Amino acid sequence: MATNGHSSSALCSVDEFCAEDFDYVIVGGGTAGLCVAARLTENPDVRVGVVEAGANRMDDPQVYE
Repeated sequence: MATNGHSSSALCSVDEFCAEDFDYVIVGGGTAGLCVAARLTENPDVRVGVVEAGANRMDDPQVYE
């Protein structure tokens, strides 16, 4: 875990995810899902988990450019 109780990685195993306590779980990490998660976490006392299906595209240059 990193500071403020947030994971230092955007990815985790199913077991790691299920071991956490969340106030909200957002299903779908697309534009709308991440927008809702970002707004909810403006309150530092709120813990949000985001579940996304599909391939890991974090190293895809089209995601970052």
